Amino acid sequence: MRNKKQDPLRILLVTQEDPFYLPLFFENFLSGTGDRILAIAILPSLNTGLLSVAKQLYNLYGLKDFLLFGLSYVKARLLDVASPFLPSKKSYSIKAVARKHSIPVLNQKNINSKDFLEYLRDSLKPDLIVSISASQIFKPELIKIPPLGCINLHAGPLPRYAGMMPSFWVLAKGEKETAVTLHYMTSGLDKGEILMQWPIPILPSDTLHSLVIKNKETGYKMLLNLLEDLRGGKVTPKPNDPRQRSYFHFPGKEDAREFRNRGRKFR
Repeated sequence: MRNKKQDPLRILLVTQEDPFYLPLFFENFLSGTGDRILAIAILPSLNTGLLSVAKQLYNLYGLKDFLLFGLSYVKARLLDVASPFLPSKKSYSIKAVARKHSIPVLNQKNINSKDFLEYLRDSLKPDLIVSISASQIFKPELIKIPPLGCINLHAGPLPRYAGMMPSFWVLAKGEKETAVTLHYMTSGLDKGEILMQWPIPILPSDTLHSLVIKNKETGYKMLLNLLEDLRGGKVTPKPNDPRQRSYFHFPGKEDAREFRNRGRKFR
């Protein structure tokens, strides 16, 4: 399934729209890669209703941080609309970054749909699919399409801290170090073999915001390194030991209290 390929690799990137952290990740990554990015598939950010997501975020952030988050989101969306007329070259959406690099965008409601799978097999024919904060689970039929497999960028030190928002959880649990992990995707969430893992020290001054930025800066560099290793056939996967696995869901009120009791802040 994972045969060696010659330069350049044909890569499909899968993600979701985000005005805060992902545009910078994609800008840095696309500026550094020599491979052929076939397209960026953008999935819906909301898998549940808007009201349900707002309630989750309110329970996590509390009133003050929830309002600040909402204002920051609205500001970023307005700047994205106005960006063609602004002197700053900063991008506030993945679509804007894709336009800058002349990469097609695929707005895909269901990454596992029959029509999309046929399009991948018959037309796009990627060597590799990379998930970067993708909002949907890849099913086996999708995973087996690219010869080099599907790879996920996880902002936590697998096999520990699998699941959602690992940057939050490492702060809430008082860790002194976290990591970013690149791993093969399987039918089990965050259970595939580990391809690369780089540690990131957690400073007393780190907030959730600053740690996520560190993760994204580390992540794009890791991905560039991994692609070089894949092209050279130098990748040796390591076991993702299930005995050491811990899994975390989206945090709630009690988790936010634990987070704050550690002296941590969201921004």
